[in-house]
This record gives sequence, C-alpha cells and structure tokens, in this order.
Amino acid sequence: MTEQLIEAIKAGDEDRVRALQAADEDLANAKDGDLPVVMLPAYYGQRAVAQALIDLGAEVDVFAAAADESWPDRVAAVL
Repeated sequence: MTEQLIEAIKAGDEDRVRALQAADEDLANAKDGDLPVVMLPAYYGQRAVAQALIDLGAEVDVFAAAADESWPDRVAAVL
C-alpha cells in the first residue's frame, strides 16, 4: 500500500492519500526507502498533499519540516 501512497503523492491526489490513510492509519508515517513519505510532497510541489499527511498524523521532524522552504514556522516549532 506504500507504493500506492507514493504514486498518489506524486500525482497530487489528496483524496486518494486520505482514502489510503483511512485504510491504514500508520501509512502517513511510512517510508520510501529511508525517506519519510511526508517529505515527498515537497519534492513534487504538492503542498496540499503534505498538509493532508500532517493532518492525518504524519510525524514531522526538522528534516521533513525543512524540506519545503515555505514551512519556516514548522522548522521553528520542531526546534
């Protein structure tokens, strides 16, 4: 199911991300290799998807927060 989540993130499909999370509550904290999936939306320009993952319980560490330059408040909150 992690692969489906990664594809939904890449496509910017927020509804699919939410549906997948509903089926597996731990999915928001899944990893793509060593990379937490919450960091992927920043690389694909999918800010709404990133926010959805955070809303769904994804853990945001300083590295995930810093992945998107528009999140300086998140970096400060983590520090």
